[in-house]
Amino acid sequence: MKTKQFGLFFVGVLALVLVMSAVSAVTILSDDFNDGNLNGWTVTNSSVTLPGTPWNNTGTFAEAKPGNGTAIPPNGTSTLQRTISTSGFTSITVKYDRQLVGFDAEEEFKASWSLDGVTFTTLEETLNSTPDDAAFVLKTFNLPTSASNNANFRLRFECTSDAQADFCRLDNILLEGTSNLDIPPEVTTCTTTGNPGDLDVRKINFQNNGMQYNTFGKDDEWFPLEEVEVEIEVENNGNDDVDDVSIEWGLWNTKTGDWVIDIDEEDELNIKDGDKETLTVTFTLDNDLDVDLEDLDDGSHYRLYVVATGTVDNQTSPDTCVSDFETASIIIESDFVVLNNVEIPEVVQCGETVQVSADAWNIGDSDQDEVSVEVFGRESVLGLTETLELGDMNAFDRQPLSFTFNVPRNLNVQDTAGKFYALNFQVKDEDGDVYQNDFDDDDSEFVVPFKVEGNCGIGGTGAVTVSASLVSGGAAGEDMVIKATLTNNDVETKTYKVGAAGFTEWADSVSVDQSTVVLTAGQSRDVVFTMKVDEDASGNYTFFIEATSGSEVVRQPVSVNIEPKSRAGAFGNLLSGQNWTLWAIVLLNIILVVVIIIVAVRVARKK
Repeated sequence: MKTKQFGLFFVGVLALVLVMSAVSAVTILSDDFNDGNLNGWTVTNSSVTLPGTPWNNTGTFAEAKPGNGTAIPPNGTSTLQRTISTSGFTSITVKYDRQLVGFDAEEEFKASWSLDGVTFTTLEETLNSTPDDAAFVLKTFNLPTSASNNANFRLRFECTSDAQADFCRLDNILLEGTSNLDIPPEVTTCTTTGNPGDLDVRKINFQNNGMQYNTFGKDDEWFPLEEVEVEIEVENNGNDDVDDVSIEWGLWNTKTGDWVIDIDEEDELNIKDGDKETLTVTFTLDNDLDVDLEDLDDGSHYRLYVVATGTVDNQTSPDTCVSDFETASIIIESDFVVLNNVEIPEVVQCGETVQVSADAWNIGDSDQDEVSVEVFGRESVLGLTETLELGDMNAFDRQPLSFTFNVPRNLNVQDTAGKFYALNFQVKDEDGDVYQNDFDDDDSEFVVPFKVEGNCGIGGTGAVTVSASLVSGGAAGEDMVIKATLTNNDVETKTYKVGAAGFTEWADSVSVDQSTVVLTAGQSRDVVFTMKVDEDASGNYTFFIEATSGSEVVRQPVSVNIEPKSRAGAFGNLLSGQNWTLWAIVLLNIILVVVIIIVAVRVARKK
């Protein structure tokens, strides 16, 4: 038993060592000077006025000619230095190509590194030698462990010469290290456990299902908001069953050392010897990740890890664990705005007013100005063209949008099962151009289908809809003003004669501000009716607003309520407070009459 346990422990340690040794070098800094500048580098000279030329970028390499034989003194020194953080990296290696031409024993090229910018350790120094390189020479240096995990690590290159014909050149400066961020701790623990059950993660297959109505990436290259489906297959290649196999998965960022999607158990099952199990998981690169969308960056440094852990069904019942990963890329554009979460009814009727909503997402890492969305019908008979102004959008920001449109009533939907139509959405930038990604030159365009069935037919009735509302009036003997809104739901321009009917019971006459209305497809217009209400009208009545175009007649019923006219007369009006001046005069007359009577009585008694 002890021999078996020691053997398993040895296998686990050996596997861990192999995993650690298999970690490849990661580039910390790379500069080939092809950009034509020395951004990030600092150039200093030994004197304020250098007799020659300091370090500069020629567009192909960096070059220094600090000396000048015609100057007094002729010698000069120019230094090229840069701070590079090695935090998170070990096993630091420095590589560069250098060419030294025309050097004598007093001229010098010196490369060195530092942890604090004060004390420098020499990589190479050519003092008292006379290099004269016909071509670039590659130099490689493996630094001690003290160079690891240091935010203040510095590289410095010094060139000292005394003539313009003597110079130093640098190219392809490369700083590499081993990243401790490549392997998640869960995978390290799995490796330490060992795999006596001989489990094998045979398959990790990606399928990019894209966004709701478009796909921009590839199966292993994903844009934000795209849905990814993963097929995972785990096989038992051992001679024993493996019980309680927990299959976990997660998305790991090797650049930051974080889980983008935290590793979690997807399923637990038993796998007999020689058998395999397959499961499918789905995730979306949206705000439900374990990091913010804005924390994602462009590159192929993402790994989907699968860890399978179980117990071997034999006498010793050891734990067994296996892990594997598949590399994927996340694509972050600079300028790209898309649509997602589009909501529209799956089935609509002719003549229906349809509500549509969606989310516009800036999935690029740059802020955008004056974003707009143009919507139009894929089929021209829909008669829809609309521009929605969204305004400015910050990077990885979401902006909701919504609008309504009327489905033409007389669409030619002959099939009783209906017919599919579609809306086209184009997302545009401040110049009115459709956004296009750099990944595959795809436009930000989305085609949203919907089905039309019911209430349709060419030449049928009801192509115009009428709605009415009270503007003023409502009492007997007064004018009543009603506004009617006519909407042409047809696919072509229509001329309608407009009038009223069924009102003679309660109104003497009606006038209309326009008796003929011409409406283009989808257009609406208001028509005003003025009804002269009878003096004795009272209660609820109904009349009809009629719109006629050829054989098409639409009669829209309208209900009205008439308040009866007051019958209290002048006195009633007086009591109701409608004429306070008259009331005061009457009251004053009454008082005068009473006073006259009183005076008359008193005079009579005195006699």
